[in-house]
Amino acid sequence: LPLQSTKLITCSVYFGEHLVIRNKVNSNLFKDNTFNTTYLTSYLDTVMNNAKKSSCGKTILFLVSWYPSRIDAFNGDFIERHAKEASIYNQIIVVYVVKDSSIMNKKVFIEKSGSNNLLTYIGYYPGVITNGKWREKFYNLVQYISASRKVYKKVFKEYGKPDLIHAHVTLLAGLIALYFKFTKGWKYILTEHWTYYNQIAGNNYYHKNFIEKYFVKMILRNALLILPVSFDLGNKMKNIAGDIRIQVLPNVVDTNQFCFKERTKKDGFRMIHVSSMNHQKNPEGIIHAFTSIVNKLPDWELWMIGPPEKHVIQLAKESGLLNKQIFFMGMISYEAVAKECKQSNAMVMFSRYENFQCTILEGFCCG
Repeated sequence: LPLQSTKLITCSVYFGEHLVIRNKVNSNLFKDNTFNTTYLTSYLDTVMNNAKKSSCGKTILFLVSWYPSRIDAFNGDFIERHAKEASIYNQIIVVYVVKDSSIMNKKVFIEKSGSNNLLTYIGYYPGVITNGKWREKFYNLVQYISASRKVYKKVFKEYGKPDLIHAHVTLLAGLIALYFKFTKGWKYILTEHWTYYNQIAGNNYYHKNFIEKYFVKMILRNALLILPVSFDLGNKMKNIAGDIRIQVLPNVVDTNQFCFKERTKKDGFRMIHVSSMNHQKNPEGIIHAFTSIVNKLPDWELWMIGPPEKHVIQLAKESGLLNKQIFFMGMISYEAVAKECKQSNAMVMFSRYENFQCTILEGFCCG
């Protein structure tokens, strides 16, 4: 269902059918308090076939604030999965600009990859280190803008004007989209994944200065459509920007990887946790909770996937359960995560705050 509904909404937004969906699907999706999967699948096929019959689909410029790169192979991988889905019937050109402190000269390095309907341009620019925090931020912003201009110049020279801009995450991709609207008149839609709008999140919108708040509101109010990954996030964005057009676009799962399969390991009860294991994900709370019940459940195990901080490992060590009933696997590939999920009995999440966590969907898909 998450994969199907995302295909439906994304394809329809690009082809200007989101108002039809809002009126038509909402009235037919639930009948007698039962979710009508047959109707969703049928309507999905109709929309996809219409897109397929068009001459070449649309050329969509994906402006992303996060994306997998040589700096971080997992940063924004959920945006990459969105791009793959959107590229089924459209040409998607992803542009990502990121700082690379390992660049010794002052040149911008542009890396192009992909083929057919999904192309990726990643621009790496050298970071600037100065004595003052604000001065460093300013210089790095100047570097980012300069590098972005070089990457976009190359993209537009090769592919011309896009049919639509699809920005992912308000800052900084939304700012670039806003610039193109004001200077070239190009329309944009915005997908948001960020916890930035949550008042209990660290470093959130409500702690920012008036200049940043002003530009965030400008980005939201000038978008053709806002596509938050959850209803809750959409409501939080409305609280800030007022009457903006919202259509929820959920995260996606590769169901070729994440699908139900009978466990081959039958011994014990295995729980799995997959995250970046930072403050937001609350790995300490999971370990404390597991430690408090493990004496009554001696055959239970907790497997934690992601980069644990030293104090998290120390906490597991102090519990006496490290490498006995609590295991850390570190960073592993997307395919390996799927394999481990299929060998587990339960997915454990205990985040302090979230929008729409991909791992919960992946756990559902694995049963």
